Amino acid sequence: METHARTAFTAALVLDRRQQAQDTSATSAVAIDSASQRLYVGLEDGVLEEYALVHGAAGVRASLAARRHAAKKAILGIHALPEHGLIVLLSADGQVQVLDAETLEGQPLPLRNAVATCVASPPGCLPRLAVAAKPSKRTVRFLVYELPPGSSGAAAAGRPHPPQLVAQAEVPDSATAVHGMGWVGGQLAVCCGTRYLLVAPFGPARGAGTDGSAQWRELFSVPPELAYWPAMLATMSDVAQALLVVGPAGIIIDAGGSPVGSALRLEGLGATPRALSASGAFFLLVSEAGIHVFDRQSGGEVQRLAFSQDLRPLPGQPLYASAAGDGAPPPVAARAASGLRAAGCVAVAGRRIVWLCLPVSPADQARELLGRGDFGSALELIEAGLAQGASWAQAAAAQAALLLLHECRFAEAVRCLEQCSPDTFQPSQLFPLFPTYTARWAQQAPTHQQFWRLHAPLPSLETLITRKLSRGHQQPESSSSRAHSRSPSHGARGSSSPSSGSLFALEREAGSSEGGASPAASSSKSNQASKSQHPGNQQEGARQPPASPEALAQQAQRERRRESEPGGAERRRLQRQAWEALAQYLFRVRMLDGVACLPGVDTLLLHLLADLGDARQVAAFAAVPNQVDVPSVEPRLQAEGWHHALATLYAARPGGAPLALHIWRQVADGQLAAPASPGVQAAERREALESAAVLLRDPAACPEATLVAYIPWLLAASQPAALEVLTARSLTPAAVLPLLPPESDVRWQYLAHLVEAAEQQQGWAAGAAGRTTAGQPGAAGPATPAAAAADPAIHTELATQLAAAILRAEPELRSAALRPGSGSLAAKDSCANPTRRPGSAGGGRRRSHRTSTAALVSGGSLEPWPGATPAQAMRLRLRSHLQRSNLYDAGTVLRSLQGTGLQEELVVLYSKMGDHMAALRTLALTLHDVAAAEAYARAHLAPPDYRALLHLVLEPGPGREPCWDDACYLITALGDHLDPQEVLQALPAGMPLASAAAVLAPMLADRLHRRRRGALVKNLHRARLAGATGALCDAQAQHVTVGADRACPHCHLRLGGKVFVVLQPGVTPGGANGRTLGGATEAAGGAAASTAAAASGDQAASGAGEAEEGPALQPPGEDPIAAAARRLKQAAAGGQEPQVLCYACYRRLSGPAGAALQPAAAAAAAGRPGGTAAGVAAAAAAVAAADLPDSSLL
Repeated sequence: METHARTAFTAALVLDRRQQAQDTSATSAVAIDSASQRLYVGLEDGVLEEYALVHGAAGVRASLAARRHAAKKAILGIHALPEHGLIVLLSADGQVQVLDAETLEGQPLPLRNAVATCVASPPGCLPRLAVAAKPSKRTVRFLVYELPPGSSGAAAAGRPHPPQLVAQAEVPDSATAVHGMGWVGGQLAVCCGTRYLLVAPFGPARGAGTDGSAQWRELFSVPPELAYWPAMLATMSDVAQALLVVGPAGIIIDAGGSPVGSALRLEGLGATPRALSASGAFFLLVSEAGIHVFDRQSGGEVQRLAFSQDLRPLPGQPLYASAAGDGAPPPVAARAASGLRAAGCVAVAGRRIVWLCLPVSPADQARELLGRGDFGSALELIEAGLAQGASWAQAAAAQAALLLLHECRFAEAVRCLEQCSPDTFQPSQLFPLFPTYTARWAQQAPTHQQFWRLHAPLPSLETLITRKLSRGHQQPESSSSRAHSRSPSHGARGSSSPSSGSLFALEREAGSSEGGASPAASSSKSNQASKSQHPGNQQEGARQPPASPEALAQQAQRERRRESEPGGAERRRLQRQAWEALAQYLFRVRMLDGVACLPGVDTLLLHLLADLGDARQVAAFAAVPNQVDVPSVEPRLQAEGWHHALATLYAARPGGAPLALHIWRQVADGQLAAPASPGVQAAERREALESAAVLLRDPAACPEATLVAYIPWLLAASQPAALEVLTARSLTPAAVLPLLPPESDVRWQYLAHLVEAAEQQQGWAAGAAGRTTAGQPGAAGPATPAAAAADPAIHTELATQLAAAILRAEPELRSAALRPGSGSLAAKDSCANPTRRPGSAGGGRRRSHRTSTAALVSGGSLEPWPGATPAQAMRLRLRSHLQRSNLYDAGTVLRSLQGTGLQEELVVLYSKMGDHMAALRTLALTLHDVAAAEAYARAHLAPPDYRALLHLVLEPGPGREPCWDDACYLITALGDHLDPQEVLQALPAGMPLASAAAVLAPMLADRLHRRRRGALVKNLHRARLAGATGALCDAQAQHVTVGADRACPHCHLRLGGKVFVVLQPGVTPGGANGRTLGGATEAAGGAAASTAAAASGDQAASGAGEAEEGPALQPPGEDPIAAAARRLKQAAAGGQEPQVLCYACYRRLSGPAGAALQPAAAAAAAGRPGGTAAGVAAAAAAVAAADLPDSSLL
């Protein structure tokens, strides 16, 4: 026998009955059990033979184990169920027998005219036997039985009942026979003549009618023009599918009758098929020409087992095929991830000969295909094994990768390697491809993995390519291999597409433009011709240290000569393919656990990226955590001009910060530059400066001594970068401050950082406490950043440096004289914020206190507003520092501010020093902001001291005129505490009346307004007092009459002459629902009296010219007077009967509060039955005094 495409099965002749002269009966049926241990042969004379199969090194041998005459006519079908200890026979006389597997004894089923059978063993259920019978010529009846286990079955005990009929279905059909049927899920696929049916014995078939009687439907019929091809079917119970042969094609259907998968291409068999069987992932079709093996997934023929001449069946001779475990439940361990059962043995029988087709393991098939160089078919098998988690699959993938590397098919080799874990294939096994790059780690590469020994040792990459080119042309790839290369990978590592996590894909997207890219982008384009053939992979087995620049130049010269030879372009193409594929593989596999010799892997990866000629990729890899051996790659990077990548590598190494900073400093200063355009070189300098700043900010990588050494250079290169470095780390101020120029903004910004950081850590309370132990102002700086908050020198210098920075930003502030549009931050605030309205009076000298310095001093916001200039932001920062800090030397700061235009900052300083008159003088006379002065006075002065501000305005000093408008404004704003007579007395005696009118008119209007408001308040209070008085009278007029037969509702004793208590309706003795009646009236009266007194007093004060502003009247019904009156009215108009109880029960129920009534009760007259209770007013007064809830004692 010979194979075709690959060896999926091997055939062995196990039974040859041609030499048995005494036995002339021909074979009519064959079957094999699921374990391939027993072979059953049915003969035409009704004899059943059982053979034991012995599998040995020499092959398979069959020995007769039992022989029994089981039927009167030929046996047409055999089903072996060894798990249940049963054998089912179908004979030509229409009988179906169920035999015991041990004794071959049994009983026929009670039916006749059976023409076909099939069995199924659902998991956890009894086996089901389906029988097709022909009760008439035009009808086929399908009966389903549940079979009890035999004597050797696993569930024989407790199930002695005979086969039970559980379902049946009847189909009208005139065919004389049923050529085959099988279970597809819970339905039967049936071949009747030229028709294929789907029968559902347990219910309506899918797609049939819904009336409950349609238990079958026709799938399709074989066309008459294809009737020369016999109709047959084979079922795959493990996936509930069936193969239907329709002419020269095989169609696979699912349980619903829909086609699935690929159709089998049966043309070209060379003979008519006679038998069909399914085993695992294959279909076996038997014809006179041989046994044809088809792949279930692709539908193509993968193998052909031809009969030898002496064993070849005669034309038209019937052939039989049966797969192991046909109808048996598939073992869980034998099923693949796709649900397919592993391939089993298939018995093929002719008239007097029986062959056994033994499955070949997928590992052996892959090994054979790889040995023949059929990589496409081998990779398909390997991918299927990887999907199933087979133990051999990863070793097979590694073997395929090594063979593909020898064929210079690098992309496919890398896809195979990515399916292998480091335990199977170490990336260091690729070191022989690049002996110069990996010479240092050559002895560490593992060599014990030989896999299947199908490959030669790996030579250098140059040798591989030379051998490939010496063969003249590249081997053409098969279509299946190309399809494999396009299909996504299904291994555990995920997709191998270059765009999925590839370093190259990420960098291609990031660096397509030259302008904003790394300096490597342009240099790689200009030097690509010289860099693409970099040395390092030329001499196989070479062991030498990293090449020097001179050696690299010589190697490059030799490479250019080699490129000029014939085939140089093809060599460059193969080299670049290898570099790209292997670099992608190394970049992905290096992140897995278990990778050995990682420094060598990372060093090789960086060399490969350099060979590709793209410095952006080299810099990107240098920036990720790696274990590259820097001395090995330093000559290469220096020769290429990739200084940024070299510095990045040094920065990631312990103790390499000085070297990295030295390189970046040279690049940023222009001393080192890549051969590129000016734009790219400028971008390289910026990137070097940013990288150096990032390294300096890292305290773990860069010690403080190194940072201090590079601060002067960083200040000269970029002050913002220097400030970021200084504020990102906790440094010793004594070491940093001497390096910061006094005239630089960085100095005060760093001082502000020290103060703010210390404030966050310790708080200003700790800073104030530290002031008692700190040195005098101007002493040496603190030794640690935490102590900076306690050093007055830091706070003092911050204030003086901020003032100097403001004066440098706005030189016009150096003079104390205010010019229009300058000096006042409040004025600029108003201009920058149109929504802030300045005051209208005073000719612009009185601005709204919301924007004034006094408001900020009294707790306003010190945050810069949107659109504030840097100078304005600095002034707000200076104010904030002066206001919040208690540690600076006020005298030193005052000397730095005096004589400048920083008047508002002087106000804050004066306020901090307690010199409020100086602050008021600056606001009112220097800044001409009387509104700010008025707000400052309210925040910092007592009301009696407001007169000082008025005198300051009226008597500004020598050479100044009184500010009458400001005086009028203060009289209006602070009129509650100022006397207008002082303004009148300050007016000059000879002042014309027309000029005095401007001063007197506002004061007169304010006085009239105050008098009218006082009168209005008095009248309103009088009205409320009258209402409360009326409610009080109504409450006092209430009384209660108690008769002689009135009893206490709690103790049920008659009141008689006892002292009793009256509770308002709805009030409990505990007093939880409100105030007492007497208390309410007293409260109403007291509130009304106090209101009237306040109103009359306000009126009197208004008449005297010194009235205080009355309290704000609340809305009607919301003040205490109205609430008390409302409660009194509700109590009077309720109409409910009050509660009357004795005093003893009231004390017991109300707790300690009731004891307060004892003195009042003793003083009150006892209630007289039938009369009015005496002493109502006295009792009400007593209750109010005791503050008892809504009760009155009578």
